[in-house]
Amino acid sequence: SSASTSRRQPAAGRQPVNLQLNLALLQAAILVLTLLYLQPLAPGLSYWAYNRLTFTLLVSQAVKLYTAHGLPAGFNFAALKAWLQRAAGTTDAHYFLLAVSATLSPPVTLLLAPYVVLALYSLGYFISDQFSQHTLWQKYGLRVYRALVMKQQQALQFNAQSEIALGFQLLAGLLFPGRKPLLTLTVWQMLRWRYWSSDAAVYHRQVWGALDQLTVRVRQHLLILQKAVEFGQRWFLQQQPVSRS
Repeated sequence: SSASTSRRQPAAGRQPVNLQLNLALLQAAILVLTLLYLQPLAPGLSYWAYNRLTFTLLVSQAVKLYTAHGLPAGFNFAALKAWLQRAAGTTDAHYFLLAVSATLSPPVTLLLAPYVVLALYSLGYFISDQFSQHTLWQKYGLRVYRALVMKQQQALQFNAQSEIALGFQLLAGLLFPGRKPLLTLTVWQMLRWRYWSSDAAVYHRQVWGALDQLTVRVRQHLLILQKAVEFGQRWFLQQQPVSRS
């Protein structure tokens, strides 16, 4: 029913202040826990912080996903399919699935990079929106936030580079003890989705194109590498895996 559907959808329009605040607090927690994880003095603290960090990433992405797309109109195949068509091609969905896999895998530092970038921008936007007239923001924060906004395209390009580099790091790691097969599979499936996603395709295709140009001469002399690349290309260039209505 329409009433049931409306109950499963977040409020339209501008997000309520309490929801904005909760999301901002989650982004702040991501940044703080990342710093605690990266500190070199206390390995035990790093391990503790990473476990909390991956859970925080999971909660943050779940809230973002719900805020943008709500829940399925019903728990049947047709409703779930319609919801997936609407949500599955988005960055929020991709990063949610990555966060799920991260909670089940040992620490991987590079995995955090895109989340940290988005947390910086999200938190900066919230503070700018809610405290734009505050003296401290005007004196210290505004200049930094303006610099971030000017570098937004570069930041998205950096995220694409980080995601692809993560894929190759995990792929190489399969050759050594401590391999992470679940996370590797998740990341490479995500990379394929990102290649087709309207949110990220332009940045990912730029990176893949640059890698192709960078490695073309090496591949001309290593046929086994060329065959591996051609296999990957066929997989990536199959029919678009995710469509949004």
